[in-house]
Amino acid sequence: MKTWAKWTIGLGTVGVGTLCVYLYRLSKTNNGLDVIPSVRVHSLYPFTLAIDAEIKNPTNTAITVMQPYVKLFYKDTPVGTSNLVNTEIPIPKYGSVKLPQPIMLTIPLLGLFSIGGTLLNDLTSGQPIKLKVQPFTSLKTPVAWKTITLDPLEITLNNPAPKA
Repeated sequence: MKTWAKWTIGLGTVGVGTLCVYLYRLSKTNNGLDVIPSVRVHSLYPFTLAIDAEIKNPTNTAITVMQPYVKLFYKDTPVGTSNLVNTEIPIPKYGSVKLPQPIMLTIPLLGLFSIGGTLLNDLTSGQPIKLKVQPFTSLKTPVAWKTITLDPLEITLNNPAPKA
């Protein structure tokens, strides 16, 4: 066999092996991302929440993700979704990054009406209000973008007991 053919086979094998190791590490990164959110009311009409978040990457692989897309649930009822933003966010290995802009989650009036009765009962009884936030993002790989679902986050809004 000629020398150039041996070099081509050798380099091809090393390239495929490197890609396999990288994709394996990337699949482990998917499970290791942590998101620490903070939520505030941005506007009352339309009712919009602003979610600031910090994404932590405790793995040894630097990654790039897209600005997360978020769905909001109240007692397993979908209430609202965030706007789609086309922003790439690089996250260093063993590092963290704050989102460059908050995730704007608009809750349409219809979404408020669908949970209105239950929410009103919880508000008047003084019980804490639990919201579930389900974030989605896309992870940049050498081949293509891969959509990943991050762990759902539960946010509890403390509700003081009503005064008699």
